[in-house]
Amino acid sequence: MKSCFNILKFFFFSGILILVPLFMAFSQNSTELEKKKNDNIQKLQYSRSLLEKTESSKNVSLNQLNLIQQNIELRSGIIENISEEIDFMKNNIEENTIEIKRVESRVTEIKLDYAELVVAASRNLDNDYALMYLFSSEDFNQAYQRIKYLKYLARYRSDLVVQLKKEEENLRRRNSELLENKRKNEVLLSERQRELNSLDKDKKRNVSLIRSLQSKETDLKAEIKKRERIQSEIEKEIRRLIEEEINKAKVANKPNILTPEEKIISGDFNRNMGRLPWPSEQGVITGKYGEQNHPVLKGIKIKSNGIDINTVEGAKVRSVYDGEVTKVIAILGANYTVIIKHGEYRTVYQNLIDVKVKAGDKVKTKDIIGTVFTDMDKTTKFHFEVWKDKVIMNPELWLSK
Repeated sequence: MKSCFNILKFFFFSGILILVPLFMAFSQNSTELEKKKNDNIQKLQYSRSLLEKTESSKNVSLNQLNLIQQNIELRSGIIENISEEIDFMKNNIEENTIEIKRVESRVTEIKLDYAELVVAASRNLDNDYALMYLFSSEDFNQAYQRIKYLKYLARYRSDLVVQLKKEEENLRRRNSELLENKRKNEVLLSERQRELNSLDKDKKRNVSLIRSLQSKETDLKAEIKKRERIQSEIEKEIRRLIEEEINKAKVANKPNILTPEEKIISGDFNRNMGRLPWPSEQGVITGKYGEQNHPVLKGIKIKSNGIDINTVEGAKVRSVYDGEVTKVIAILGANYTVIIKHGEYRTVYQNLIDVKVKAGDKVKTKDIIGTVFTDMDKTTKFHFEVWKDKVIMNPELWLSK
Protein backbone atom coordinates (compact mmCIF):
# COMPACT_ATOMS: atom_id res chain seq x y z
CA MET A 1 0.00 0.00 0.00
CA LYS A 2 2.86 2.32 0.81
CA SER A 3 4.40 1.86 -2.66
CA CYS A 4 1.00 2.54 -4.23
CA PHE A 5 0.60 5.74 -2.25
CA ASN A 6 4.11 6.90 -3.23
CA ILE A 7 3.37 6.33 -6.91
CA LEU A 8 0.11 8.25 -6.61
CA LYS A 9 1.88 11.07 -4.83
CA PHE A 10 4.57 11.21 -7.55
CA PHE A 11 1.95 11.03 -10.30
CA PHE A 12 -0.32 13.81 -9.08
CA PHE A 13 2.26 16.16 -7.67
CA SER A 14 4.78 15.72 -10.49
CA GLY A 15 2.96 14.61 -13.61
CA ILE A 16 0.04 17.01 -13.55
CA LEU A 17 2.15 19.99 -12.54
CA ILE A 18 4.48 19.31 -15.49
CA LEU A 19 1.79 18.78 -18.10
CA VAL A 20 -0.41 21.76 -17.29
CA PRO A 21 2.28 24.49 -17.48
CA LEU A 22 3.60 22.98 -20.71
CA PHE A 23 0.14 23.15 -22.22
CA MET A 24 -0.42 26.70 -20.96
CA ALA A 25 2.94 27.84 -22.36
CA PHE A 26 2.10 26.22 -25.68
CA SER A 27 -1.27 27.99 -25.85
CA GLN A 28 0.27 31.39 -25.06
CA ASN A 29 3.16 31.09 -27.53
CA SER A 30 0.95 29.62 -30.22
CA THR A 31 -1.46 32.55 -29.84
CA GLU A 32 1.36 35.10 -30.06
CA LEU A 33 2.78 33.50 -33.22
CA GLU A 34 -0.65 33.36 -34.85
CA LYS A 35 -1.28 37.03 -33.98
CA LYS A 36 2.00 38.07 -35.63
CA LYS A 37 1.06 36.12 -38.73
CA ASN A 38 -2.48 37.55 -38.87
CA ASP A 39 -1.14 41.10 -38.47
CA ASN A 40 1.13 40.58 -41.48
CA ILE A 41 -1.72 39.02 -43.47
CA GLN A 42 -3.89 42.09 -42.82
CA LYS A 43 -1.07 44.41 -43.91
CA LEU A 44 -0.54 42.34 -47.05
CA GLN A 45 -4.23 42.43 -47.95
CA TYR A 46 -4.23 46.22 -47.53
CA SER A 47 -1.07 46.61 -49.61
CA ARG A 48 -2.52 44.40 -52.35
CA SER A 49 -5.71 46.47 -52.45
CA LEU A 50 -3.62 49.65 -52.93
CA LEU A 51 -1.68 47.97 -55.73
CA GLU A 52 -4.89 46.93 -57.51
CA LYS A 53 -6.09 50.55 -57.49
CA THR A 54 -2.85 51.88 -59.00
CA GLU A 55 -2.86 49.10 -61.63
CA SER A 56 -6.25 50.28 -62.88
CA SER A 57 -4.49 53.39 -64.24
CA LYS A 58 -2.64 51.10 -66.71
CA ASN A 59 0.53 53.18 -66.30
CA VAL A 60 3.55 51.28 -65.02
CA SER A 61 4.97 53.37 -62.19
CA LEU A 62 7.68 53.30 -59.55
CA ASN A 63 4.91 53.37 -56.96
CA GLN A 64 3.58 50.04 -58.29
CA LEU A 65 7.06 48.59 -57.96
CA ASN A 66 7.35 49.88 -54.40
CA LEU A 67 4.03 48.26 -53.51
CA ILE A 68 5.05 44.96 -55.13
CA GLN A 69 8.30 44.99 -53.16
CA GLN A 70 6.35 45.77 -49.99
CA ASN A 71 4.11 42.78 -50.77
CA ILE A 72 7.20 40.60 -51.16
CA GLU A 73 8.54 41.80 -47.81
CA LEU A 74 5.21 41.19 -46.05
CA ARG A 75 4.71 37.78 -47.65
CA SER A 76 8.24 36.77 -46.68
CA GLY A 77 7.34 37.80 -43.13
CA ILE A 78 4.20 35.64 -43.25
CA ILE A 79 6.22 32.65 -44.45
CA GLU A 80 8.67 33.23 -41.59
CA ASN A 81 5.75 33.43 -39.14
CA ILE A 82 4.30 30.15 -40.45
CA SER A 83 7.71 28.47 -40.25
CA GLU A 84 7.99 29.58 -36.62
CA GLU A 85 4.54 28.11 -35.94
CA ILE A 86 5.53 24.85 -37.63
CA ASP A 87 8.77 24.59 -35.63
CA PHE A 88 6.92 25.37 -32.41
CA MET A 89 4.20 22.85 -33.24
CA LYS A 90 6.78 20.14 -34.00
CA ASN A 91 8.55 20.75 -30.70
CA ASN A 92 5.24 20.61 -28.86
CA ILE A 93 4.27 17.37 -30.60
CA GLU A 94 7.59 15.80 -29.60
CA GLU A 95 7.27 16.98 -26.00
CA ASN A 96 3.65 15.85 -25.84
CA THR A 97 4.52 12.42 -27.25
CA ILE A 98 7.27 11.91 -24.66
CA GLU A 99 5.02 13.11 -21.83
CA ILE A 100 2.14 10.87 -22.92
CA LYS A 101 4.45 7.84 -22.82
CA ARG A 102 5.51 8.79 -19.29
CA VAL A 103 1.90 9.17 -18.18
CA GLU A 104 0.97 5.85 -19.78
CA SER A 105 3.83 4.18 -17.91
CA ARG A 106 2.76 5.72 -14.61
CA VAL A 107 -0.88 4.74 -15.15
CA THR A 108 0.22 1.15 -15.85
CA GLU A 109 2.23 1.06 -12.62
CA ILE A 110 -0.70 2.42 -10.64
CA LYS A 111 -3.02 -0.19 -12.13
CA LEU A 112 -0.64 -2.97 -11.11
CA ASP A 113 -0.44 -1.62 -7.57
CA TYR A 114 -4.21 -1.24 -7.54
CA ALA A 115 -4.59 -4.88 -8.51
CA GLU A 116 -2.41 -5.87 -5.52
CA LEU A 117 -4.47 -3.57 -3.30
CA VAL A 118 -7.72 -5.20 -4.44
CA VAL A 119 -6.41 -8.65 -3.51
CA ALA A 120 -5.37 -7.47 -0.04
CA ALA A 121 -8.50 -5.42 0.52
CA SER A 122 -10.85 -8.24 -0.57
CA ARG A 123 -9.59 -10.26 2.41
CA ASN A 124 -9.45 -7.40 4.90
CA LEU A 125 -12.84 -6.02 3.98
CA ASP A 126 -14.66 -9.34 3.87
CA ASN A 127 -17.54 -9.04 6.40
CA ASP A 128 -16.73 -12.23 8.35
CA TYR A 129 -13.02 -11.53 8.39
CA ALA A 130 -13.60 -7.91 9.41
CA LEU A 131 -15.74 -8.95 12.38
CA MET A 132 -13.17 -11.48 13.51
CA TYR A 133 -10.45 -8.84 13.06
CA LEU A 134 -12.35 -6.40 15.29
CA PHE A 135 -13.42 -8.92 17.99
CA SER A 136 -9.84 -10.17 18.33
CA SER A 137 -8.73 -6.72 19.53
CA GLU A 138 -6.99 -6.74 22.92
CA ASP A 139 -8.82 -3.62 24.14
CA PHE A 140 -11.26 -0.91 23.07
CA ASN A 141 -8.51 1.43 21.87
CA GLN A 142 -7.09 -1.24 19.54
CA ALA A 143 -10.58 -2.03 18.25
CA TYR A 144 -11.13 1.67 17.51
CA GLN A 145 -7.81 1.91 15.62
CA ARG A 146 -8.74 -1.19 13.56
CA ILE A 147 -12.14 0.34 12.66
CA LYS A 148 -10.34 3.47 11.49
CA TYR A 149 -7.92 1.35 9.45
CA LEU A 150 -10.73 -0.60 7.74
CA LYS A 151 -12.59 2.62 6.91
CA TYR A 152 -9.40 4.19 5.55
CA LEU A 153 -8.72 1.09 3.43
CA ALA A 154 -12.23 1.19 1.94
CA ARG A 155 -12.08 4.95 1.28
CA TYR A 156 -8.58 4.77 -0.18
CA ARG A 157 -9.58 2.01 -2.59
CA SER A 158 -12.61 4.06 -3.69
CA ASP A 159 -10.53 7.25 -4.11
CA LEU A 160 -7.93 5.34 -6.10
CA VAL A 161 -10.58 4.19 -8.57
CA VAL A 162 -11.81 7.77 -9.02
CA GLN A 163 -8.29 9.14 -9.51
CA LEU A 164 -7.38 6.44 -12.00
CA LYS A 165 -10.49 7.23 -14.06
CA LYS A 166 -9.59 10.93 -14.03
CA GLU A 167 -6.05 10.30 -15.20
CA GLU A 168 -7.19 7.90 -17.91
CA GLU A 169 -9.56 10.62 -19.14
CA ASN A 170 -6.70 13.13 -18.97
CA LEU A 171 -4.58 10.77 -21.02
CA ARG A 172 -7.30 10.42 -23.65
CA ARG A 173 -7.59 14.22 -23.81
CA ARG A 174 -3.85 14.59 -24.24
CA ASN A 175 -3.87 12.07 -27.07
CA SER A 176 -6.74 13.97 -28.70
CA GLU A 177 -4.79 17.25 -28.40
CA LEU A 178 -1.75 15.58 -29.92
CA LEU A 179 -3.76 14.45 -32.93
CA GLU A 180 -5.22 17.97 -33.30
CA ASN A 181 -1.73 19.49 -33.17
CA LYS A 182 -0.57 17.10 -35.89
CA ARG A 183 -3.56 18.11 -38.02
CA LYS A 184 -2.75 21.81 -37.49
CA ASN A 185 0.85 21.14 -38.45
CA GLU A 186 -0.28 19.63 -41.75
CA VAL A 187 -2.49 22.67 -42.41
CA LEU A 188 0.44 25.01 -41.67
CA LEU A 189 2.71 23.09 -44.05
CA SER A 190 0.10 23.44 -46.78
CA GLU A 191 -0.38 27.14 -45.98
CA ARG A 192 3.36 27.78 -46.16
CA GLN A 193 3.58 26.11 -49.55
CA ARG A 194 0.76 28.30 -50.90
CA GLU A 195 2.54 31.42 -49.65
CA LEU A 196 5.82 30.25 -51.20
CA ASN A 197 4.05 29.83 -54.54
CA SER A 198 2.53 33.33 -54.25
CA LEU A 199 5.93 34.75 -53.26
CA ASP A 200 7.45 33.25 -56.39
CA LYS A 201 4.76 34.93 -58.52
CA ASP A 202 5.34 38.29 -56.78
CA LYS A 203 9.08 38.05 -57.42
CA LYS A 204 8.53 37.32 -61.12
CA ARG A 205 6.13 40.26 -61.29
CA ASN A 206 8.75 42.44 -59.59
CA VAL A 207 11.34 41.52 -62.23
CA SER A 208 8.84 42.25 -65.01
CA LEU A 209 8.03 45.69 -63.57
CA ILE A 210 11.72 46.56 -63.22
CA ARG A 211 12.28 45.72 -66.88
CA SER A 212 9.34 47.89 -67.90
CA LEU A 213 10.55 50.80 -65.79
CA GLN A 214 14.11 50.57 -67.07
CA SER A 215 12.83 51.91 -70.39
CA LYS A 216 11.72 55.06 -68.51
CA GLU A 217 15.17 56.02 -67.26
CA THR A 218 14.76 59.69 -68.17
CA ASP A 219 11.48 59.98 -66.27
CA LEU A 220 12.92 58.18 -63.26
CA LYS A 221 15.94 60.48 -63.09
CA ALA A 222 13.63 63.48 -63.32
CA GLU A 223 11.62 62.05 -60.41
CA ILE A 224 14.82 61.68 -58.36
CA LYS A 225 15.71 65.35 -58.98
CA LYS A 226 12.20 66.41 -58.01
CA ARG A 227 12.38 64.49 -54.73
CA GLU A 228 15.81 65.94 -53.97
CA ARG A 229 14.51 69.47 -54.60
CA ILE A 230 11.49 68.97 -52.32
CA GLN A 231 13.61 67.39 -49.61
CA SER A 232 16.13 70.21 -49.80
CA GLU A 233 13.41 72.87 -49.45
CA ILE A 234 11.92 71.17 -46.38
CA GLU A 235 15.35 70.66 -44.81
CA LYS A 236 16.35 74.30 -45.36
CA GLU A 237 13.08 75.53 -43.85
CA ILE A 238 13.44 73.38 -40.71
CA ARG A 239 17.03 74.48 -40.16
CA ARG A 240 15.98 78.10 -40.73
CA LEU A 241 13.21 77.76 -38.11
CA ILE A 242 15.65 76.31 -35.58
CA GLU A 243 18.20 79.08 -36.18
CA GLU A 244 15.42 81.65 -35.84
CA GLU A 245 14.41 80.22 -32.45
CA ILE A 246 18.05 80.18 -31.25
CA ASN A 247 18.51 83.83 -32.27
CA LYS A 248 15.30 84.86 -30.51
CA ALA A 249 16.49 83.13 -27.33
CA LYS A 250 19.84 84.97 -27.53
CA VAL A 251 18.16 88.35 -27.99
CA ALA A 252 15.91 87.66 -25.02
CA ASN A 253 18.95 86.42 -23.05
CA LYS A 254 17.25 83.08 -22.36
CA PRO A 255 19.45 80.10 -21.34
CA ASN A 256 17.17 77.67 -23.21
CA ILE A 257 15.04 78.15 -26.31
CA LEU A 258 12.37 75.77 -24.92
CA THR A 259 9.60 76.99 -22.63
CA PRO A 260 8.75 74.89 -19.53
CA GLU A 261 5.70 73.54 -21.38
CA GLU A 262 7.82 72.61 -24.40
CA LYS A 263 10.31 70.81 -22.13
CA ILE A 264 7.49 68.62 -20.78
CA ILE A 265 6.17 67.89 -24.28
CA SER A 266 9.69 67.11 -25.49
CA GLY A 267 10.28 64.63 -22.65
CA ASP A 268 6.92 62.96 -23.20
CA PHE A 269 7.56 62.71 -26.94
CA ASN A 270 10.92 61.04 -26.28
CA ARG A 271 9.40 58.52 -23.85
CA ASN A 272 6.85 57.51 -26.50
CA MET A 273 9.45 56.25 -28.96
CA GLY A 274 8.00 53.17 -30.69
CA ARG A 275 4.49 53.98 -29.44
CA LEU A 276 3.43 57.04 -31.43
CA PRO A 277 0.23 56.60 -33.47
CA TRP A 278 0.55 56.44 -37.24
CA PRO A 279 0.08 59.76 -39.06
CA SER A 280 -2.76 58.08 -41.01
CA GLU A 281 -5.30 55.55 -39.77
CA GLN A 282 -4.11 53.00 -42.32
CA GLY A 283 -1.11 52.74 -44.58
CA VAL A 284 1.94 50.79 -45.71
CA ILE A 285 5.50 52.05 -45.82
CA THR A 286 6.74 52.01 -49.41
CA GLY A 287 9.71 54.34 -49.05
CA LYS A 288 12.39 53.73 -46.43
CA TYR A 289 14.45 56.18 -44.41
CA GLY A 290 18.13 56.73 -45.20
CA GLU A 291 20.33 55.93 -48.16
CA GLN A 292 19.56 52.96 -50.40
CA ASN A 293 20.03 51.71 -53.94
CA HIS A 294 17.47 52.89 -56.46
CA PRO A 295 15.06 49.99 -57.11
CA VAL A 296 15.44 50.29 -60.90
CA LEU A 297 18.45 52.40 -61.89
CA LYS A 298 21.73 50.56 -61.34
CA GLY A 299 24.56 52.41 -59.62
CA ILE A 300 22.29 55.19 -58.38
CA LYS A 301 21.64 55.72 -54.70
CA ILE A 302 18.74 57.68 -53.25
CA LYS A 303 18.53 59.26 -49.83
CA SER A 304 15.38 59.97 -47.86
CA ASN A 305 15.00 62.04 -44.70
CA GLY A 306 11.84 60.12 -43.82
CA ILE A 307 9.42 57.46 -44.98
CA ASP A 308 6.76 57.33 -47.67
CA ILE A 309 3.36 55.96 -46.65
CA ASN A 310 0.81 54.74 -49.19
CA THR A 311 -2.81 54.90 -48.16
CA VAL A 312 -6.34 55.10 -49.61
CA GLU A 313 -7.80 58.00 -51.56
CA GLY A 314 -9.22 60.68 -49.26
CA ALA A 315 -7.14 59.53 -46.27
CA LYS A 316 -6.66 62.10 -43.53
CA VAL A 317 -3.26 62.90 -42.04
CA ARG A 318 -3.07 63.57 -38.31
CA SER A 319 -0.54 64.83 -35.80
CA VAL A 320 1.32 62.01 -34.08
CA TYR A 321 1.64 64.00 -30.84
CA ASP A 322 0.71 67.22 -29.03
CA GLY A 323 2.51 70.23 -30.43
CA GLU A 324 2.40 73.53 -32.25
CA VAL A 325 2.26 74.08 -36.01
CA THR A 326 5.31 76.17 -36.87
CA LYS A 327 5.01 76.27 -40.65
CA VAL A 328 2.75 75.34 -43.56
CA ILE A 329 4.78 75.37 -46.78
CA ALA A 330 3.46 75.26 -50.35
CA ILE A 331 6.08 73.50 -52.49
CA LEU A 332 5.85 73.45 -56.28
CA GLY A 333 4.80 69.99 -57.46
CA ALA A 334 4.52 68.67 -53.90
CA ASN A 335 1.38 70.37 -52.57
CA TYR A 336 1.55 71.39 -48.89
CA THR A 337 3.98 70.46 -46.13
CA VAL A 338 3.08 70.89 -42.46
CA ILE A 339 5.78 71.16 -39.77
CA ILE A 340 4.76 70.58 -36.13
CA LYS A 341 7.00 71.28 -33.16
CA HIS A 342 6.96 68.99 -30.09
CA GLY A 343 9.51 70.66 -27.83
CA GLU A 344 12.94 69.88 -29.26
CA TYR A 345 11.33 67.45 -31.72
CA ARG A 346 9.61 68.19 -35.02
CA THR A 347 7.42 66.09 -37.30
CA VAL A 348 6.96 66.76 -41.01
CA TYR A 349 3.95 65.80 -43.15
CA GLN A 350 4.40 66.36 -46.90
CA ASN A 351 2.10 66.06 -49.98
CA LEU A 352 -1.10 67.26 -48.34
CA ILE A 353 -4.12 69.12 -49.66
CA ASP A 354 -7.07 70.69 -47.85
CA VAL A 355 -4.83 71.63 -44.92
CA LYS A 356 -6.82 72.32 -41.73
CA VAL A 357 -4.11 74.08 -39.69
CA LYS A 358 -1.94 77.20 -39.86
CA ALA A 359 1.26 78.38 -38.20
CA GLY A 360 0.73 79.01 -34.48
CA ASP A 361 -2.09 76.48 -34.07
CA LYS A 362 -1.86 74.11 -31.10
CA VAL A 363 -2.68 70.51 -31.99
CA LYS A 364 -3.36 67.36 -29.98
CA THR A 365 -2.44 63.76 -30.77
CA LYS A 366 -4.47 62.49 -33.76
CA ASP A 367 -5.83 65.95 -34.67
CA ILE A 368 -6.52 66.10 -38.42
CA ILE A 369 -4.10 68.41 -40.22
CA GLY A 370 -4.93 67.68 -43.87
CA THR A 371 -5.75 65.17 -46.63
CA VAL A 372 -3.31 63.07 -48.67
CA PHE A 373 -3.08 64.05 -52.33
CA THR A 374 -4.03 61.44 -54.96
CA ASP A 375 -2.28 61.80 -58.34
CA MET A 376 -3.36 60.93 -61.90
CA ASP A 377 -2.01 57.37 -61.49
CA LYS A 378 -4.34 56.92 -58.49
CA THR A 379 -1.40 56.89 -56.10
CA THR A 380 -2.22 58.25 -52.64
CA LYS A 381 1.04 58.75 -50.81
CA PHE A 382 2.58 61.17 -48.31
CA HIS A 383 5.99 61.69 -46.75
CA PHE A 384 6.68 61.72 -42.99
CA GLU A 385 9.79 62.82 -41.09
CA VAL A 386 10.95 63.11 -37.46
CA TRP A 387 13.65 65.57 -36.35
CA LYS A 388 15.36 66.20 -33.01
CA ASP A 389 16.76 69.71 -33.26
CA LYS A 390 18.92 69.50 -36.40
CA VAL A 391 19.26 65.72 -36.33
CA ILE A 392 17.12 63.75 -38.79
CA MET A 393 15.76 60.52 -37.28
CA ASN A 394 14.25 57.28 -38.59
CA PRO A 395 10.44 57.72 -38.29
CA GLU A 396 9.81 53.96 -38.30
CA LEU A 397 11.49 53.69 -34.89
CA TRP A 398 8.97 56.14 -33.44
CA LEU A 399 5.72 54.69 -34.78
CA SER A 400 3.81 51.88 -33.07
CA LYS A 401 4.17 48.50 -34.74
